[in-house]
Amino acid sequence: MYLHAQLNVQRIELIALSHIFATMKLNIILIILLSILITQSCKNDIEINAPWKETPVVYSFIDINSTYQYIRINKTFQTANNQTPQQAAQISDSLFFGDTLQVYLYNSSTGDTIKFYPSTDIPKDAGYFANDKNTLYKAQTIFKDVSGADSLNLIKAGTNYKLEITHKQTGYVCFANASIIDRANVMGGVFANYQLNIRLDLPYIKVRFVWDYTANAVIYDALIRYTYSENGTIKVVDEYITQNEPSIVQYRLASAVLNTFLKNYFNVPTMPIFPREIIKVQYVVLSGSPDLKSAIDISNPNLTLLQVKPNYTNIQGGLGLFTSRSTSIKDMSFQDDVSKSNLTQGVNGFPQ
Repeated sequence: MYLHAQLNVQRIELIALSHIFATMKLNIILIILLSILITQSCKNDIEINAPWKETPVVYSFIDINSTYQYIRINKTFQTANNQTPQQAAQISDSLFFGDTLQVYLYNSSTGDTIKFYPSTDIPKDAGYFANDKNTLYKAQTIFKDVSGADSLNLIKAGTNYKLEITHKQTGYVCFANASIIDRANVMGGVFANYQLNIRLDLPYIKVRFVWDYTANAVIYDALIRYTYSENGTIKVVDEYITQNEPSIVQYRLASAVLNTFLKNYFNVPTMPIFPREIIKVQYVVLSGSPDLKSAIDISNPNLTLLQVKPNYTNIQGGLGLFTSRSTSIKDMSFQDDVSKSNLTQGVNGFPQ
């Protein structure tokens, strides 16, 4: 009996010891976890930026009517950990690739190649981002003969072109494809010799605008372009008649609307009064591709309850839009001196 009782006591002591060791082990684990949590909570550096990745942002509209084609290629904007967005935005090298890119346009039918070169011809407007330089990529595609007439156009309507951009140092490549839109037929047929008849006292006198469908185009913008001199400098202002219209369209406006537009543009307190003179008036139609229409549609406000908008891009290996549009222009003439005078009647700076 004594031996049995002694064994029971020893068994109880062993069980108690095992519980003590288990409790100590659990406490040690909790202490270690608590130490880790305390250490991590003391670190208040938050990594906001994702790892940097070179992603070109490309925008270009190849226009069969343009003497020069331009392609805008920017770096994806991202700040360093020790910079504010405002600081990074003022560093041009963080926005442009400069001479580190090879940019080519390939005719998919013939294999002909057009090389683009860095250009700073077009200045950048002042704003949030640096404007000390504005590097675009430029190529001449229309060449003229000695008389000044177009003799060679490297861009062919209805042809598919491939844009290929290669980083010289990293070998990174991105590309896109676009089908070229032809010129729209502006003010053709019975309107071929159309003249502007502007009468301010006769509101029923209409100005008529007509253009025809062109292959591969799905949207059209129509505008009146006024080219004028201001204190010796040539300037342009556009009056949009309609935007994003389909196929064949005819528009009629009261002729006085043209005069009203110029008054609203020039007769404002912030517009300085300089000597001005109308040089020419042109009717312009911009034709857009299906890709361009898709990009415009996606960028329009979302009127549904689901406020999630996708980002449109057709650049493989990059972001942005490479597509085609055409700009068709017809010079307009005035029916008489009265029409020309009525256009700018009461408009600041123009002869009265």
